[in-house]
Amino acid sequence: MIAVVYSGSNHADWRLSDKGRTIASFKTNGINPYFIDEKHIVQILNKNINLIHHAEEIKRIYFFGAGSSSKDLQAIVQNAFFTFFKNAGISVSHDIEGAAIACCRNTPGIIGICGSGSNAAWYDGRKIKPNNYGLGYILADEGSGNWLGRQLIKSFMNETLPNNLKKKFEHKYEADRKTLLEKVYRQKQTALYLSSFSEFINIIRC
Repeated sequence: MIAVVYSGSNHADWRLSDKGRTIASFKTNGINPYFIDEKHIVQILNKNINLIHHAEEIKRIYFFGAGSSSKDLQAIVQNAFFTFFKNAGISVSHDIEGAAIACCRNTPGIIGICGSGSNAAWYDGRKIKPNNYGLGYILADEGSGNWLGRQLIKSFMNETLPNNLKKKFEHKYEADRKTLLEKVYRQKQTALYLSSFSEFINIIRC
């Protein structure tokens, strides 16, 4: 049995397959080694009944994830997975590589990701050509979920948000300036907090 995992910061999509047949398809919390350590990753794995049930049967795992852009960060995911999956060989790569393989296969092309974060790269049909691998939610991530959340909060704070949207925002989040500032600057995973507002943006677009 093999497992293929594509993970952003908010959630990870899993597919378990045996002899070309999908055994299970499910989501877990996101696995991004920039934000969480080995212990936290193992906790995520231990909460999923599918993984608990099939852990010993899985012989190979292909993981493509946000934040897995360097050997040190990839090692955090690998070490956590080795703890949980005793019989599996584990491959860890950046999410942009997974997107390239899924979209282009063996054909060259430009790949873009726009989720909680954003990134783009040139794929030559075999591998991703070196790029900046994203600069994160402070320096870049234009168009991403956390970037949109940041724009929304700034508009609310600066009182440039249309009044009807301001009322909906206040009602949904019971938001005020003090609470928003505390959550943005004092909690550990600010990028995830900012991207959570994309739900509100999707609602008002509809």
